[in-house]
Amino acid sequence: MTPRLVSVVLMVVAAVLATEAGAQPDPLAGWVTDARFSIVRQLASDYRIELIASDGSDGDWSVEEIRAFAAGAAAVPAEMLVALDEPIRMRRIAQECLFGVGRFTEGCPTYDDDGNFLIYDVPPIQGEGPVERLARLDEAERVEIQRRRAAVHAILLAWDDEHEWSASTGWRRINGWRAAKQPFNRDLWGYSRYLGYRSPQLDLVTFAEEWFVRPEDVIAAGRRDEVDPDMSVECQEFTKSRFLAERVALLDPTWSPPPRSTLAPPQRCPAFEAWARMSEVEAVDLLVAAATAARPESLYGHLLLHIRYRDRAEGFEPVYQFGAVTDTNVRPLTYFSRGLLGGFLSVIELNTYRAVDRMFLQYEQRSLKRYELRLSPRQTRRVMERIWEFERRIRYPYHFFANNCASFLIDLIGPALELDVPNRSRIIVAPSDVLDYFAAIDNPGRGPLLRKRPRTDFSSREVAQQSIRSRRELRDQVLARLELTPQGAELLRGWDRDVEARDPAVRRGAYEGLRQLLVGTLRRHRSADALETVIDYLHHCSQVERYFAEVAFYRTREIKMDAVAQPDHHTAEELLERRRELYRNEDIEERFDQLVAWTEANEQRAVDGPFRDFTQREQAQLDRAEESESAYLAALDAQAAVIEEFAPKFDGVAYLEAKESAFVAAQTRRDALATGPSGKGRISLGGAATTEDGSQIGGGFAGSYAFIFERLGEQRRRGFRSDIESRALALDLFVPFSEQFWRELDLDVTALRFMTIEQKLGPIRRGLLGRFGWGGEVYGGHDGRRALRMSAAATGGLLLPLWSTDEAANHLVLGLYGDARLNFGAQGRRILAGGDGFARLLLHLGGVYANSLRLEAGSRHWFAFETLSYEWEHRAKLATEHVILHAGDYPMVLSPWLLGEWTSVDYTDREEFLDLRAGLSVELPL
Repeated sequence: MTPRLVSVVLMVVAAVLATEAGAQPDPLAGWVTDARFSIVRQLASDYRIELIASDGSDGDWSVEEIRAFAAGAAAVPAEMLVALDEPIRMRRIAQECLFGVGRFTEGCPTYDDDGNFLIYDVPPIQGEGPVERLARLDEAERVEIQRRRAAVHAILLAWDDEHEWSASTGWRRINGWRAAKQPFNRDLWGYSRYLGYRSPQLDLVTFAEEWFVRPEDVIAAGRRDEVDPDMSVECQEFTKSRFLAERVALLDPTWSPPPRSTLAPPQRCPAFEAWARMSEVEAVDLLVAAATAARPESLYGHLLLHIRYRDRAEGFEPVYQFGAVTDTNVRPLTYFSRGLLGGFLSVIELNTYRAVDRMFLQYEQRSLKRYELRLSPRQTRRVMERIWEFERRIRYPYHFFANNCASFLIDLIGPALELDVPNRSRIIVAPSDVLDYFAAIDNPGRGPLLRKRPRTDFSSREVAQQSIRSRRELRDQVLARLELTPQGAELLRGWDRDVEARDPAVRRGAYEGLRQLLVGTLRRHRSADALETVIDYLHHCSQVERYFAEVAFYRTREIKMDAVAQPDHHTAEELLERRRELYRNEDIEERFDQLVAWTEANEQRAVDGPFRDFTQREQAQLDRAEESESAYLAALDAQAAVIEEFAPKFDGVAYLEAKESAFVAAQTRRDALATGPSGKGRISLGGAATTEDGSQIGGGFAGSYAFIFERLGEQRRRGFRSDIESRALALDLFVPFSEQFWRELDLDVTALRFMTIEQKLGPIRRGLLGRFGWGGEVYGGHDGRRALRMSAAATGGLLLPLWSTDEAANHLVLGLYGDARLNFGAQGRRILAGGDGFARLLLHLGGVYANSLRLEAGSRHWFAFETLSYEWEHRAKLATEHVILHAGDYPMVLSPWLLGEWTSVDYTDREEFLDLRAGLSVELPL
């Protein structure tokens, strides 16, 4: 017995039982004397769609639309009709409503008061997005397809009310339905029509219309050549199509769509296949651009998606990233404020790795770390399909901290994988969070979904910083290994001092002097050790100058772009529309040519002008840039002169590969010691014994949590510089074991704590911050022990690393901060301003970096404005940390600690407050 026959038998039985139970009158009774009775009865018996006969006031049913309803219902699985609790009753309305069905509005209701599904007249169809696919149909065919889709619409509404497909996480993630009221995707092209923008259910129902009933279904057999496979819904919206196909397959494994194309399955989507070239995709990588305080949106780094191809040079491989779409002349303050408040939209942008190298490594001087997504071929294909969709039909509102490059990658990759990719936090999402999410996922048969690659692409500035240190060490070796006269040694020291001068003209002259001195000396005294040392010394000189040459190039470009007499400005809306027009063209090569032509036109303006007159300052910077390029050439010339004369068989490739191998070995060792993943929300619980004023001893519960927590020595696995500490949105709590614990509660809330001990060496140094690191903190709290009801404070200042090893994994740092705070206590309010001096020591105790000893001691001193008094506070904390076990990638850390605090800031009857605590905390592997 066929499924269709089974459904008919069940409906007949149901009708008999309903009549015996005194149910509603048979709606077919009004059709008995009508010539259309046979097809109306067949529609009811075969598809459980009952048409209510018109009473003259409503529009009348035509034979064509009744047959269209039947064709639409026939497109869905019969089991879907059988499983419905009640038949679908339709009533005709003599009124136009877009697409011939209701919109759940007062003007165009979807159902009448009796629960009947309303069918309207079909007006001319207008609109953008997937609706444009109907443009290839004539007027009669457009009416036909809307009638077929109306049947699907009614069936899927009833089905989803009962089975809630649209409520599933898999469906809601596709367009970002985090709340029922509005989707996160603001691009109308991401919905089958405007109605789908209203709710997850209507998004599903309107897509089901398009998926079950397609334009090719109503095109006559003689016009099959008009079917464009690239315009098929399955070649444009892969993820939605897959979701619906999988659900239908579970419902009815025997169901299959009607044949719609004469093309073989591998050629089903030729434009996508030509674009993706799946047979050549080698891997999908995540790139992490180093954090930078120069850009507030990149305080925690930046994430990019790198598609690696076997047959393409790396520089021409595609790299995708998310960023805010802004006006071309947006002001920095506007960018920051609107970025915080969500005033921009974000789309996925295509670049080549060559362009990424220029942007991040050269222009912004931010190193790139690499991570591999360990995907199966099937998963890789789905990621590529998701990118295809994001290019054409996804626009997200952009916020620096919550909705950004990191969170959008979860939205992109999550629906593509058949894995438990967690929903992301909506408060703050950092690149390290995304890396943590993926590293914690087990991809069956492949291990952790994310794996660190040994290679790191370092910015020229970071290379130059290391080369300055190496050059200083090699200078002493050159002096020791060359048999220089006292006069020659003094000349070398002088030239060496000059290569660290700020003036590039001085550096250029120094390299010319070094070339003459070193070549002349090697002619008189040449040994293998001396020659190798000289080549190394000059190599590091050229690495430093390369950085200045890159900075000079991009500074010249900035000045000239600012000085273009007729700048080409575009609003964000214009840029989005230009992008939309670009993706209307399915020809990959033509679209790429348009993109390249637009980019080259922008670049050429910085070359050809016309320019306004440069200011005196701009001209001086342009002249300095030329001198920087000359200094770089002079450094290369000095190294080349030595190699050409004394090492003609020198293998430069092997030389650089040896240095790269040594670095990779050191980097791999450091990565192995890093306690991953950093940046996670850390939860620490414990207890403490405490005494106030050295008298009564008590105890209490201690706990802390931070949304983001980066600490020195722990970040390498996740791609941050080793000199940054950051703690954001953190809570620290101490609850004493006493009857009035709520009055003695100690609570601290940290909005942001940021520290860097990076120092710029040699000629790279700029001003005071070139010699010092810096940091700051914004926090507040409540301390019932001192009757301090509320306090808000902001601190910031300079850090001086006195000693460090292993790229600051061990260090001793002195800090000098300014400090301002507002206190509200039981005895009044105090406005305090002063300074804070402190020392921080970090020593790793062996094994992974989380095994450590940490000591911080400091003293704060303030002037109290309202009381015209002097206040002070001394504090010290000693803690050791020990990894006791790992839960996957996450360590459990046991930490005994001692804390002392002695201060005059007290709002009780005492003049001073002394608190000593000793405790034991456990950082949970969560």
